[in-house]
Amino acid sequence: MLRRRDGGRARACLDVLVCTIAFVAGLPIATSAQNEEPVTEEPAPEQPVAEEPEIPLPEQPATEESAVDEAAGVGVEPETEEGEIEDDEPLTVEDMQSASLAFEGDDDWIQLTSGEWLKGNIERMREDKLEFDSDKLGVVTITWSKIARVRSPAPNTYVFVDRSEAVGPAVVTKEEIIVETKEGVRTFERDTLLSIIEGRPRERNWWSCTLRLGVTGTRGNADQITYTAFFSLTREDEYTLSQVSYDGTFGRAGGVDNTNRHLGTANVNVYVSKRFYLTPITGQLLYDRFQNTRFRATPAAGFGHHLVDIDRLEWDVEAGLGYQFLRYLSTPEDVDNPQSDGFVLLRTLGTIDITDDVKFTFDWRTNLVFTTIGNTNHVGTGTFSFEITEIFSIDVSFLYLRTEDPAPREDDTIPVKNDYQVVVGLALEID
Repeated sequence: MLRRRDGGRARACLDVLVCTIAFVAGLPIATSAQNEEPVTEEPAPEQPVAEEPEIPLPEQPATEESAVDEAAGVGVEPETEEGEIEDDEPLTVEDMQSASLAFEGDDDWIQLTSGEWLKGNIERMREDKLEFDSDKLGVVTITWSKIARVRSPAPNTYVFVDRSEAVGPAVVTKEEIIVETKEGVRTFERDTLLSIIEGRPRERNWWSCTLRLGVTGTRGNADQITYTAFFSLTREDEYTLSQVSYDGTFGRAGGVDNTNRHLGTANVNVYVSKRFYLTPITGQLLYDRFQNTRFRATPAAGFGHHLVDIDRLEWDVEAGLGYQFLRYLSTPEDVDNPQSDGFVLLRTLGTIDITDDVKFTFDWRTNLVFTTIGNTNHVGTGTFSFEITEIFSIDVSFLYLRTEDPAPREDDTIPVKNDYQVVVGLALEID
């Protein structure tokens, strides 16, 4: 122990002497302790660490708006040259006026509330019913409330309840209607939409017609032939619906006339809201040889209400006041001819979509004559239409006419109160 302590003291004295000489000579200082090689411990070999498997993170679900825009290929792109508007900046009114809707393709797309997308062409929308010409399903009628979104690159006319309108490509969301007009992009509340008319406001886009012809004949013990014809012409613009129609029947049996009836109808509706409309003129003209009617005119005016408007049923009711002019073919001397009366108009009409290709339309009209109750008359029609193609269909039509108290003829014979007719014909519809 003493030797180790003395050796340590000698080493210390030697270090002091070396440091003094080095300090005087300006040399770097190195002690004996520094010259000794340090003893280092060898590090333990690293144990391999098992890598944890990478667990893929679930993809964030796309928002409804982004999913719809991706499927329909539409967005709003501001027209800026140097990108002044950043993606995360909200668009101002000035930005929207200078923006444009970006579309991919020329087809219209609609998304149902079920999530299904349909591709095709918008025909029209009126009374919360959209007529859509689908590429796969043909022309279908869809309740507006069952449509979630619409993408239409075609310039259509959008009419709103305040009588304003916008023309151009459009995108419809659950809450808004965005239309790119000549003045810029305009936004409207979806609930204020009254109608959609295909194309720009051109007169030719507002007209449509229907023609139906039928022939029935027998030969042998009974020689009989009957011709029937029906024609309707409709004009539908942003605010009105006008229609005139003709329904005629002529028949012979054994060389003698047994049917000769001609019925004309006219209606004009002016829409004041989605549910109510005014009818400034409505009425019928009738000639019926075998009902002893040379001429019966029933002009009237009133109002209408959409009573039911659901998926496959559309039902309206109308009421009004009118004037009836009636001239008979022949009457006894004690019967006034012609006759003029006032009446109350009661009418109901509607459409039932039985299937996508079969529909039933009905129209019942009662002229309640309050000045001469016996002249009260009723006209009812019902038609089943079986669609063959987009423009052709097979129609089965029913016609019913009744006069409560028919006037006698000159020979004192009295016509039958009720007349019935069933017609099967080929119909052509052109929009």
